[in-house]
Amino acid sequence: MAFYNTIVRIANKDGGEIRSFKGDSLLVFYMGTEEETITKAICSAMRMSYAITEIVNPLMKGLSNLDFGIGIDYGKVLAKKVGISGSVNRDLIWIGNGENRATKISDKCRALYHIGISDKLYRKLECDMLYSNNFHGHPESMWGSCNIS
Repeated sequence: MAFYNTIVRIANKDGGEIRSFKGDSLLVFYMGTEEETITKAICSAMRMSYAITEIVNPLMKGLSNLDFGIGIDYGKVLAKKVGISGSVNRDLIWIGNGENRATKISDKCRALYHIGISDKLYRKLECDMLYSNNFHGHPESMWGSCNIS
């Protein structure tokens, strides 16, 4: 519960809308212009990663250590109700290339970098979202390769 509580609070604070809980994952959408949504999603992912690594995992020491991945992409998404009408076997699903790529990226980035972005998204980023200063004050890429097929 600490994991969900932490992620939902951060996503909501950053303007994210939780759209789905799937097992141990969440689907979060950020609204706004393309630039705003990309910035919100990346900043929110960084806060989530920090909170899980530095706050939640130490609280769970001896019980479990959360191995997580956060995948980020963007694009058009279709919401569709599927299942049998009038039954409990009906749910809202989210379909889109961005959502599919983000899910694959999150699975690949567990324990490696924790946060992965698509190549499509990487090409859209401004310099301040591409590089951070290393310990010697020199810029280095914040993003490792998280190849999906």
